[in-house]
Amino acid sequence: MADEKKSKQKQVRVLWEDATEYKYANNLFIAQNGEEFCLVFGHLAPPNTTNRTVEEIADTVYVKPVASLVISPNSLEAFIKLLNDQFNDFNKKRGK
Repeated sequence: MADEKKSKQKQVRVLWEDATEYKYANNLFIAQNGEEFCLVFGHLAPPNTTNRTVEEIADTVYVKPVASLVISPNSLEAFIKLLNDQFNDFNKKRGK
């Protein structure tokens, strides 16, 4: 029976499509609900302060979400390890 199941298995290649559309994010919001983690990457543009008095500068700035991920704890753990590995390689190349 196990041999029959093995003979019906098929290896499937996974190919990434072209990822030329990049989003710039300079803020990250992370939340968790016990079962998964929510990561929201956003872009925050600082307020324009040129030739403005303190009273004229906005009291509030908004972060525009550019990408949101919902990820399991196991996948997040693998993601963190991958980021650490890549960051360490990056620093080695820079001589740090």
